[in-house]
Amino acid sequence: MENLFWIAASDEVVPEPDRNTRWSSHYIQTANIDASETREWFDGAGWKPIGRINPHFIGSYDGQNHTIDSLFINRPNDDYIGLFSLTFVSTIENLGVTNVNINGNELVGSLMGFKRNSTISNCYSTGSVTGRKSHVGGLAGMQVSNSVINNSYNKANVNGGDWDAGGLVGFRGASTISNSYYNTEISGQRDEGKGEPRTTEQMTYHYCEDTYVDWDFDEIWSPDFDYLVNDGYPFLKWQFSYNPNVALNPSPADNTKEVSVDLKELQWDYIADEADVNPAGFRVYLSDTEELSEEDDFLWVPYVEEQVEYKSSEILPAQLEYFTSYYWKVVPTTKEQGTGEGVDAEDVPVWSFRTEKDTSIEQPEPRLVTKLKNNYPNPFNPNTIIRYSLEEKTNVELLIYNTRGQVVRSLVDDS
Repeated sequence: MENLFWIAASDEVVPEPDRNTRWSSHYIQTANIDASETREWFDGAGWKPIGRINPHFIGSYDGQNHTIDSLFINRPNDDYIGLFSLTFVSTIENLGVTNVNINGNELVGSLMGFKRNSTISNCYSTGSVTGRKSHVGGLAGMQVSNSVINNSYNKANVNGGDWDAGGLVGFRGASTISNSYYNTEISGQRDEGKGEPRTTEQMTYHYCEDTYVDWDFDEIWSPDFDYLVNDGYPFLKWQFSYNPNVALNPSPADNTKEVSVDLKELQWDYIADEADVNPAGFRVYLSDTEELSEEDDFLWVPYVEEQVEYKSSEILPAQLEYFTSYYWKVVPTTKEQGTGEGVDAEDVPVWSFRTEKDTSIEQPEPRLVTKLKNNYPNPFNPNTIIRYSLEEKTNVELLIYNTRGQVVRSLVDDS
């Protein structure tokens, strides 16, 4: 919040760089921002918008799929009210302003009061926007002069005054609105030519087929399959990880040796994170081969809210084989048992253990083979582990090549 205030502050508060410089610069947001403290600012007037009649905000702001939550403005006698006041040749993108409580006079919106030759892209708003007079919109109070809104939506309540109130914009001049929607039931608005009006049913999952047309659900947006994140509305991918966490603390621990063949159960922990969705349950796999596939038999264990410790006995055979390596994994998933809709945790580890020898008979030592195994996790992570085994003691050289066949790193060199 301190960084956001730094952008908006007067020259008296932040003399260097001056306001003209700050309002013509380009910003990225690197985390979600809790703006609830703005309720106490300026004797209850709240947030003071970025930009003025002179100078406008002429920079850019990329939310990088984050949110600004609980922004509060109570300036009923002031015009040009929103997160930004007036913008010119600027771009606001990839940002959610959630649970806003904004009250102004005229030219009022959640993102900006007045936009000229400016773009709003991949943004959305929730909460309440109110203007006493005119030009009040869910995202912007007025947009003119080749301004653009695309791939955005509003589900904030919009309370206009005398005229020109709209679900997305209050007044639209010579400008473009494409693939952008507002909830008529929540906003209280239904206007033509200023965005696409939709009902709650049409805007929430499963969406109406002509809603969210050409939206990027691979990189920018995520569908809210289970109504757990955003009440069924799409949400920005970095706003909330739709993938559950991975399981932790396996028992037997990874690479444990001499495990009893009378092992009764497998155990693991699952620690819920507020930034991630909770799973519907866990698919548990066990095999005596290292390659565990989705086609293998598995056991379903339901997730219990606030429970950390889980166990499974049913997936174990009546008795494990002596001196055998077993591989197992636990896949937290949002898919209900027996359904295919939802997502699994990413980068799920595979754990292993080896059972004890049968002391009643003489067991041969396991025969090793020379083999380079797959690395884990994938190399796009900060660290990865590459395992290999040797049939006999010998010199080893392990090199990493790029796609041009050039050596980029030597990991092992016993030559």
